[in-house]
Amino acid sequence: MASPETKKPNYIPASRDELFSSLCKVHRIFDLIGVQSVITGGTLLGAVRNGDLLPNDSDWDVEVIDSDVETILGHRDLFEADGLILKFPITCRMLTFPDRKPSANEVERRIIEVYDTQGVFHGDIFIHTLFSDGILRRFNLSENAYFNAKMTFPYWFIENRRKIQIRNRLFFCPAEPELMVARIYGPRWKTPFIKHGPKIKGYNYAGAYLNAPIEPGLCHALSVGWVPYYPDRPTWPRAIALIDNNTTHSWIRRHEHLDLENRYNLSFPPEQLNARLVAQLRIQVTELKRLVEEHAVREKRTFRSKVKASIQSWSALFISRCRRFLP
Repeated sequence: MASPETKKPNYIPASRDELFSSLCKVHRIFDLIGVQSVITGGTLLGAVRNGDLLPNDSDWDVEVIDSDVETILGHRDLFEADGLILKFPITCRMLTFPDRKPSANEVERRIIEVYDTQGVFHGDIFIHTLFSDGILRRFNLSENAYFNAKMTFPYWFIENRRKIQIRNRLFFCPAEPELMVARIYGPRWKTPFIKHGPKIKGYNYAGAYLNAPIEPGLCHALSVGWVPYYPDRPTWPRAIALIDNNTTHSWIRRHEHLDLENRYNLSFPPEQLNARLVAQLRIQVTELKRLVEEHAVREKRTFRSKVKASIQSWSALFISRCRRFLP
């Protein structure tokens, strides 16, 4: 995600070599201080597709768990010794949920931005909160604010993280990196995307899939025996007060089922079994929602076709009757 600094006139972004160097430094420091992280977004896409950072990319993307934020910020000196400056907190205006009215105040965005000593932006460290249902969300707990919901995914992929090569170095990435890339960038992920180029329906300016599904990853994690049960973490579902944009609003309506356990009154001992059942039901409910949406679209198209045919029929009838009165 580009920093506002990059939009200033005459701004010169970091080169790919400079970005690679700073990414190596960040990962070395994370290993040193015991922070669990993975590369994500365009950085993961470049690693999977090219074994390098993407051409013309202006930053790198890394994900961490909220429980490690204090550790990261407590070692700013290590980053500064390597010529890197951490900027936190980053704030922005939000929309209320679900009515999407502008928020009264700015809210901390769950991002740490990384700059060099010259003020050049290098990358984002995205902060995810692990919830009791085993799902990682960019969520500000104090404000009940949900950010970039399409990047929500199961913790299993970080619990079982692996390493992937970028140039001559290995970096931690999520388990099943191709599955994760397909989640973020959709079925077109193997095709290079022109950033800020012609708009493609269903994708944003950077080529990210707006309706990025969590369900394939959830299915995979459950299929290998994962139990999405983390009772010591913040509970989910919970009230959502604020969202960052309309894409998050749409994603929540399609993929988050905030009243799932209450609506279906699920309560099976032991709790681990119940957690798996809720996750499996979540997948089924999402699929049902998708089918209902598709049916509605088909019905709408059918209705439009019928209206169009009726208009054409009545127009032809009207014209034929008018001709009777023509000389």
